[in-house]
Amino acid sequence: MSKMIIIDRSKKFLQFFDKENETRKVDFLVLHHIEASSIDHALEQFQQHQVSSHFLIDEDGKIFELVDENDVAWHAGISYWSGVDGLNKNSIGIEFINPSPFTKKFEERQMQAGVELCQYLIKKYNIKPQNIVGHSDIAYVKETGILDRKQDPSHLFDWKFLARRGVGIFPEKISATKKNSLKKTKEMLQKFGYRVTNLNDDFDHEMQALTRVFNRRFLGKDSDIWDGNSQGVLKKLISKHCLRNR
Repeated sequence: MSKMIIIDRSKKFLQFFDKENETRKVDFLVLHHIEASSIDHALEQFQQHQVSSHFLIDEDGKIFELVDENDVAWHAGISYWSGVDGLNKNSIGIEFINPSPFTKKFEERQMQAGVELCQYLIKKYNIKPQNIVGHSDIAYVKETGILDRKQDPSHLFDWKFLARRGVGIFPEKISATKKNSLKKTKEMLQKFGYRVTNLNDDFDHEMQALTRVFNRRFLGKDSDIWDGNSQGVLKKLISKHCLRNR
């Protein structure tokens, strides 16, 4: 650990997680936002919805550990990434508090605390950059199999800030490119890690949801229009990371 991270363990959960007796294999970090005005407000929401997360980061940068790293927190729900269904079992969940996540930017000191926590976890568990994802990237609807069940962290979450400090993936420069066929685009999205079931040339409900999820993460906008910028980012992600790291 390059820096001493101060973690408050005074608010540990007594329920809403699964105790793991064997050493757990952690392959993913899943980042979330929780719309709350304070730590206590966030904890009330966890209790109300009977969910949990391993870590919670306040706006002032204070880090709380709610569930032991080796235990299974209930944070990802019905989820998929890169061939793995149900990410609770082998992921660590990190929640960022924001009282208005769709209109208010996340605080820099909070993001910096997130960087330091993620750096520690990446080193400890040898987590690949493409396996640091948002809840929105992985959460799908059970009945339809379509993404966009969750919208966190919001389009205002600063993924570039994290990537510049070695946490996750974000293209430094974005340049528009000619769009591929929809079938080819879907194959590329699937290769990167997303759940894609209809590899056809239709801009169907699944592709519409994929577009919203992808644009929210990599273009910082809630848009279901797949354009040259979307294509350019995807092309760069595939060429820079997928082919090299898999």
